[in-house]
Amino acid sequence: MSVSSKIVYDVIGKLTKLQARGKEVGKETAENLNYALNHHLAGREEILKRRYELISGRCEPSADELGGYLGPYITGQSGVGTGLPYFWLNVLISQEVLSESITKRDMHALEFLSDIRFDRGSKGMLVEFYFLENPYFENKVLRRGLYIERNSEGAPVHVRDESTAFEWKEGGNLLIRSVIRQGTSSKKKGKSGKKGGKPEHPGKRSIQAGDDPDEEEEPRLRYRPCPSFFRFFTSPEQQSSSGGRNKPVDPTALDDEEEEMIEEDKDTTDHDHEGASFDKGKEALDKTEMRAKHDGDLLNIIICQVIPRAVHLYLEGPMKVLAGGKGVPQGDDEDGDENEEGYEMVSRGGSHGGDVSALTPHAQQVLHALKGLQAKMDVMMQTFKRAKWEAIAAGESKLQELCDQRKQLLARADGSDAVPSVPNFWLRALKGLEYSVDAIHVRDERALSYLTDVRFKWDFVRPMPSLEDPTRHGTLELSFHPSNPYFSNTILAKRYVFNCSGASIRRLTDVKSSQVCKDGEPLWKEGRDLTVKAVGPDGRLRPAASFFALFKKGALRQAFNITGQGLQAESEARELEEGLVNEIQSRLMSQAVDLYQSVDIDDDIPEGESDDDDDEEEASNKDYDEGEDHEFEEDGDNKRNSSASRGRQQGVRRRGGKGSASNLAASAAAAKAAAMKASSDDEKGLSTILRAAKRNWILTLLAVLILTSVFIVFVDMLQDARSFVTQAGWS
Repeated sequence: MSVSSKIVYDVIGKLTKLQARGKEVGKETAENLNYALNHHLAGREEILKRRYELISGRCEPSADELGGYLGPYITGQSGVGTGLPYFWLNVLISQEVLSESITKRDMHALEFLSDIRFDRGSKGMLVEFYFLENPYFENKVLRRGLYIERNSEGAPVHVRDESTAFEWKEGGNLLIRSVIRQGTSSKKKGKSGKKGGKPEHPGKRSIQAGDDPDEEEEPRLRYRPCPSFFRFFTSPEQQSSSGGRNKPVDPTALDDEEEEMIEEDKDTTDHDHEGASFDKGKEALDKTEMRAKHDGDLLNIIICQVIPRAVHLYLEGPMKVLAGGKGVPQGDDEDGDENEEGYEMVSRGGSHGGDVSALTPHAQQVLHALKGLQAKMDVMMQTFKRAKWEAIAAGESKLQELCDQRKQLLARADGSDAVPSVPNFWLRALKGLEYSVDAIHVRDERALSYLTDVRFKWDFVRPMPSLEDPTRHGTLELSFHPSNPYFSNTILAKRYVFNCSGASIRRLTDVKSSQVCKDGEPLWKEGRDLTVKAVGPDGRLRPAASFFALFKKGALRQAFNITGQGLQAESEARELEEGLVNEIQSRLMSQAVDLYQSVDIDDDIPEGESDDDDDEEEASNKDYDEGEDHEFEEDGDNKRNSSASRGRQQGVRRRGGKGSASNLAASAAAAKAAAMKASSDDEKGLSTILRAAKRNWILTLLAVLILTSVFIVFVDMLQDARSFVTQAGWS
């Protein structure tokens, strides 16, 4: 029994209204989260201010703050103005990820760090590092953040980096290091390929008139970029003031002579090797994207871990300032785990805390007061996190109610449950997802047409993520109509465990594990199992690519049509599953109608495949029998498309909430990369057209020459015929 177009039109209209209500629920949840965050930030301001006063030595611990203190007391001296030296340096090198970016040279500059603050407004977020007078830069404050433009629905439409323009003091640039090159004359030499200059053998210089043969050549100082934590305060690219070109943020990394030589070499390479500029551009885009993601991760760590948990990090680190700490001269050597004069370096990746008793009596009193402030901060953080958890749970509950209404609308048609009100609604919606290209195969479509509902349900019964268990749990459920002729159970279910960065509620990094729920695997009816296929003259059953392999234990590669064995194949399959599940819970649940309308397929899907598909599968089966790496039979259409689609999908994976720093930074990098890639694709396309035109021109010329020769022969034959007629006297 078919469904009239009027019923479909009416139901889609009602579903569209439900989807709009879902967006309103999302806005309401975002407003509740913003309110909770603003309330938390305002409430902790006094604690952060007091922390700064104690650390900097502007104020002494009060009697109340020293309650319960059992350490040594100061006798016969005043501790005013001493505070807690090198507090923020110890904090930063105690954070596992940040410590990997901090070099020894950076540590000397971070001695002068007096405070770290976070500011957030309607237009974005910002971290500020406050410095005392130091020998490295004139800046009193270093800033890094994101400026965000949002649309009417609150979604980010443009993300721009906010960075710092360093005012380096002479010899204080931490982004470069000097390299002395021996054997280079102090006199300017001619350049190869330039007027007035001749190429010389490397390492040799011809003796000119007036030169002293015994004169030693002066060493030449060169500069090279070097790793530094302070690179975080610069954006991956900055706009040049001349020509509008993007240049690196370290213009001093190359001197003028080297830059000219590189430009010449680049031009030569681009002319000699076709596509070289595209490869270089792609490599630069990859580096920019990686840098943006790395900086986004650091920004998120500073906001969510360093500022609110500073005292905890300090206690986990060395805490001990050895003799001669301040004013240690700069060093050019790179990172190492050995002790440096003035510091007891934190163990990389270790958990060894410092010795509190090694601190001065005054520093121990300040630290005791700071512990009390940290305890208050911890209570505030837990209260804020609980408010976030409850706001998200309330929003999820409302969305599930809307999903129940959507399910009821899709199940009704002329008073009969046997026919869905909108045929193939969920099949079309699923096919609108990017990752479904590799998951939904031709032979799966008939079975998926019996879908009545798709849900992703977050588990709010379990405790919210914590540092001890930084995970969130959710379940993917697919409901099918009882008349489904393929399997007897009506619900397929799979449970997922997500890792949460820093025990965040909304910032999900990846899927930690997945498991098919009890009774969640298809109970196939006889001869209907889509995950196997009869192969060969004896009709033996072999594994076949199928969407339903998602709900079959140990068959994940089968679901995404990935051949081969080993960790690489498993990793690719897990990545694709993670992307598909992420799209289902972030897009399908809230944009099902839009996805449905983006895909157009026939309402009546024939059972099985066409003759052409069978021919392709027979060829695939033959290839499988001859090969050794295949483990299951591939669907012909998906075998052709899966490789291309997987290549298209390698990029930034959107995780967690819309406001996370690394997600926004990655989105900005992805947007830049897409624009530049489109430009590169246009250039490559034009180059291809020109080459094709050149080949066509040669072929055309050959054709003209051949036709001209034929015409000349024909004219000669015609003249011979006329002469013969004239001689014969025929009229």
